[in-house]
Amino acid sequence: AEGIVLAHIDLGQNLKAQGKIDEAFGHAFKAESLAADLGFPKRINEVARLLKELYLTKSDFQNAFSQLSREIVMRDSLVKQKNQESVLRQSFAYEQEKKDAIATEQLKRKNQQRNAFIGGFILMLGLAGVSYRSYRIKKKDNSIITTQKEEVEKKNEEIMASITYAKKLQTAVLPPDKVVKEFFADSFLLYLPRDIVSGDFYWMESA
Repeated sequence: AEGIVLAHIDLGQNLKAQGKIDEAFGHAFKAESLAADLGFPKRINEVARLLKELYLTKSDFQNAFSQLSREIVMRDSLVKQKNQESVLRQSFAYEQEKKDAIATEQLKRKNQQRNAFIGGFILMLGLAGVSYRSYRIKKKDNSIITTQKEEVEKKNEEIMASITYAKKLQTAVLPPDKVVKEFFADSFLLYLPRDIVSGDFYWMESA
């Protein structure tokens, strides 16, 4: 539709250049009607300029002035429209920047949360590793202590068995009380080993 308006405007301008003013008016009026129906301020402005020039060729200054006024109104409308479009574009750009900033901040927070989670998970794994290592070391130490304890107990049993056997030998070597009484009727024996086996022991021999 806008192409038809432009075609009538171009034909009108060409006919005006050829001096065919009446024919040019015909195309200008058709362009004017279509542009008004379709609501094209830019094309209405161009048609008004064309009609202004055509009226001036006929020295119809009243209609030329009317078209000039219309041209100015359309031009102002176009300027206002451009300003509104500029404001809308700026507003849209601002909103887009705002959305981008919010999206960037949200992404930043998500990255921070993700990094915090990863860091916490790594720390947890590290602590778990240290705890497991400590458990293994403690278990190993307990095993060593248990083994050493069993060895010590076994050694003690062997030592006690040896000492008990030594006591039996020492007791067998000592002369009995009745033998001592045969030689020393008015006597008594005081033999009190500190532990199980005495380092000193009595003995007697008859000549």
